[in-house]
Amino acid sequence: MVTLIIGPLRSGKTTRLLELAKSYENAGGFACPKRITNGQHVGYTIQSIDSGASTVFSHRQGGTEPGWQASESIGDWSIHKDGMNFAHKTVMADLESGRSPVFLDEIGPLELMDRGFANLFRMLLSRTVPVVAVVRENLVDQIVDHFHIQQYTRIDVKARDKHD
Repeated sequence: MVTLIIGPLRSGKTTRLLELAKSYENAGGFACPKRITNGQHVGYTIQSIDSGASTVFSHRQGGTEPGWQASESIGDWSIHKDGMNFAHKTVMADLESGRSPVFLDEIGPLELMDRGFANLFRMLLSRTVPVVAVVRENLVDQIVDHFHIQQYTRIDVKARDKHD
């Protein structure tokens, strides 16, 4: 079973994911809440749904910290190698311990290029575990086609809901 949390940029998709995850006793996966510094959106943190453990996931290009080890980049964003490793380790540990559903934040342009969380998402889709993923509203059809999703449930987030 696949559930997609769908909405435009800055509509509250991550907030909705975190609220929904709290309603499950045994949820797994991760969320990527914004990192705000001096009122500026500077990047994202990746946070385990189960344990709450987190690490830096991404930073705007040109504003990275000393020692930054990028694994990927897209547009203005540089994704830290440790953030990607954290995502994979978190999901694999959650699967081993039987956590369900598994939440992913988010499946987007990078995954449409078969990068980022694409392999992780495909692996989850090949299993029987329920998956809940954040997707931008303008990418839903492309994501559904690209990943051959036959059926899914929609949770639509309106532009005026809480900010993600």
